[in-house]
Amino acid sequence: MSAPLLEIADLHASLVTKYRRLDLLNGVSLTLDRGEALGLVGESGSGKSLTTRAVLRMLAPGFQTTGAIRYNGESVLDMGRERLRRFRAADVGMIFQDPRAHVNPVHTVGDFLTEALVRDRGLPRADVERRAVQLLDEVGVRHAERRLKQYPHELSGVCCSA
Repeated sequence: MSAPLLEIADLHASLVTKYRRLDLLNGVSLTLDRGEALGLVGESGSGKSLTTRAVLRMLAPGFQTTGAIRYNGESVLDMGRERLRRFRAADVGMIFQDPRAHVNPVHTVGDFLTEALVRDRGLPRADVERRAVQLLDEVGVRHAERRLKQYPHELSGVCCSA
């Protein structure tokens, strides 16, 4: 039997400041097998986002984590810088709660849709842009080619075809 796709065991996360230590995650454990879907549900402040940020090793400086996070049997907490970059680029992803906090208004929609494929996979930008246009068309975004050249704020009120 193969390893679970994702396994978190007894995960603890604490924010350590000059004056105090805040224990924010206390013993999170879960297993996700291939083909399964998992939803984290809880009150605001219960640790859902913190748990997913820990899996991606995206916690802010000052956080300390203990426990285990394994992806396909490999320790995420022990990944080196280059392996972690590949892990984030090809294996996992996160949709942030407030996308406006993560969208740079000086980049076009096309930049957001193509950046990772060009940078991380070395695909030709023209090929990636053609595919992005196809995908936007498939989900009903009108004038998809023009949308790639627009900025996020310019899409307010843009409607999809029926």
